[in-house]
Amino acid sequence: MAERMERMNVNLLNGMSPRLMRSLVQCDKLECGGVVLSEKVAMWLRCRDAAEKEGSSVIPLTDEDFYWLTHVQLMPQVSPHDALFYLNYGANYPQVMNEIGPGSIKSRCLAACSGSWALDNLTAHLDNPEKRSMKLYENLEMDMKVQVLESSLVGAKKLMGERDQLSSSRDVRENDVQLSDEIMYQSIQKQYTSSSKVSKVIVMGAGIAPANGVYIYNPNSAANKSQQKDFPNMTIYEKEAVWNQSSVTFVLYPTSAGQYYTQYKLAVRLNNKMIVFYNSPTVMGVNGVSSRGESGAPLPEQGWEVEGEGVHPPPQFVGKIEQPVSIERSSLTKSV
Repeated sequence: MAERMERMNVNLLNGMSPRLMRSLVQCDKLECGGVVLSEKVAMWLRCRDAAEKEGSSVIPLTDEDFYWLTHVQLMPQVSPHDALFYLNYGANYPQVMNEIGPGSIKSRCLAACSGSWALDNLTAHLDNPEKRSMKLYENLEMDMKVQVLESSLVGAKKLMGERDQLSSSRDVRENDVQLSDEIMYQSIQKQYTSSSKVSKVIVMGAGIAPANGVYIYNPNSAANKSQQKDFPNMTIYEKEAVWNQSSVTFVLYPTSAGQYYTQYKLAVRLNNKMIVFYNSPTVMGVNGVSSRGESGAPLPEQGWEVEGEGVHPPPQFVGKIEQPVSIERSSLTKSV
């Protein structure tokens, strides 16, 4: 029965004695715990109350029973949907509710009351009690109400801090994208005004937004010159950008995957270190470069995967730009 605890409904729990319930929650084979167990125990306690109100005879629940049914080792977290219920029900067991410390049932219930769901419901009730009734809160002793409100204030402050941090991170990402776009447009414009035509690659749909856009093969770049010593036929495409508020170079390059196979990597060069984010499927062909600066191994357009510190999703499309294209002044990195 303990193995099926998570799937038990009201019909199975109804009429169960405190002794049997304790043996279930303390069984080694119990497959649910924490929040789910708190919901099942609360369901059982409500069944007892309902049966008692209907005149049925129920075996009394002792302080010891309530203590072990809600023990922190079995129920480290309380469901926010049942936190106020436990605070109300626990008033009948002051010996348990008067315990102090983070492991006490009262502390775990107050922690559950500080979450976003509980905060939204309590705020709605306090704002309009007639429209949003909350008897479990109103039935609490005044001292317990104060503790719930204090816990809610702490939770609200924490949530506001998390939202501010998310907003700040979003602003940083958007600024990175904007600056990366400006750098990319300048680089493309410079290539268009040049008499020599070089190979370009476009990356679209990568989870790291500044990595999207147009990559340019520059045979005179430091990276290409360095690679030529060990791999004379290797082609490296680069894109200058801003990532995490730092000026970086995103690099698209082939690597050997056996004697006759090649795999491409998309990485960022930061402080002379290469951090790989994505890799392509393995393709047949060796690292070769033609007189036009094109790799002999075909560049896979799809099927890329996340690697290392990459962010999902991987690039949805990677392909060569065969002919000059007209670039509108709209963010490539935002739209892909």
